[in-house]
Amino acid sequence: MKKIQLASIIVSFLVSVTVGLYATAALGNELWVTNQKDNTISIIESGSNEVIATIPAKGNFPHNVTFSKDGKLAYVANVGSNNVNVFNTETRELTATIQGGTKAHDPSLTRDNKELWIANPGSHDVTIVDAGTHRIKKTLQVGKNPALVVFTPDGRFAYVSNGGDGTISIIDTTSYEIIKTIKAGKGAMGIDFTPDGRYAYVTEGKEHTVSVIYAPTHTFTEKIYVGDDVHGLAMAPDGRHLFVSVRNENIIAEIDVLSNRVVNTIPVGLQPDIIVLSNNGRFLYVVNKAGNTVSVIDVAINEEVKRIQVGNLPHGIGLRP
Repeated sequence: MKKIQLASIIVSFLVSVTVGLYATAALGNELWVTNQKDNTISIIESGSNEVIATIPAKGNFPHNVTFSKDGKLAYVANVGSNNVNVFNTETRELTATIQGGTKAHDPSLTRDNKELWIANPGSHDVTIVDAGTHRIKKTLQVGKNPALVVFTPDGRFAYVSNGGDGTISIIDTTSYEIIKTIKAGKGAMGIDFTPDGRYAYVTEGKEHTVSVIYAPTHTFTEKIYVGDDVHGLAMAPDGRHLFVSVRNENIIAEIDVLSNRVVNTIPVGLQPDIIVLSNNGRFLYVVNKAGNTVSVIDVAINEEVKRIQVGNLPHGIGLRP
């Protein structure tokens, strides 16, 4: 009898452990997607690739979204409200509103998470905010219609894409001085770096190209033709592949970083916009602006494996740490 009871206990324990491990494996990071016409945020659980909540953005025309390093705070830029809303990601409640410039487009935290930099295309400037006090520290005039602020991996410099004049403003993050302005291409928008920080890649929608910049000297090296209206981009964690959304062709282009050539294209939904990779680089999430969906691509097989319905006119997407 004791042997039977012991066997029963062992089986029950193993079943509970197996179920627990399965549940843990099924859980994933949250993806927050901004829906511009609904003024809402769709929250997707990446394990199931299902929308688990939709919350009000508490601002007009929500655009790009980013997270604090610990994942406890989400920052959502509102183009129509000229501000950035801060959400507690556990309660999903609004905790603060930070004033930006005109048409606040992109919120970006410095590598140490001490400052929030906001790109404002309507006022052609960048607002620098103390992330702890929410006090504005400085406003920098940059090029025309700045879209994004992206920091070098070492955090020493900020690259600002100015879509209106096709330039990149490079700013020293300590002195706040613009140390150089690089001519990129018309419609300069997305920026990402190789993991070692040696190269930056910039999408130029009006020229259908991606420019390559040698970051140690902040100099242009070459231009890659990709497709009609390139926009968002994401570098693989290993630095070997770059994924780029091509809006007017409804595809994602894959660039081999060693050769800087397009080696593959993946069909997705209508007007693919902002994109983000999972932490391990296995899945690529693509916001399809005109399709009101998010495509999930399995990078291992370069195929769309799911399409998730979200809100009206989605744009920004961020992966919560």
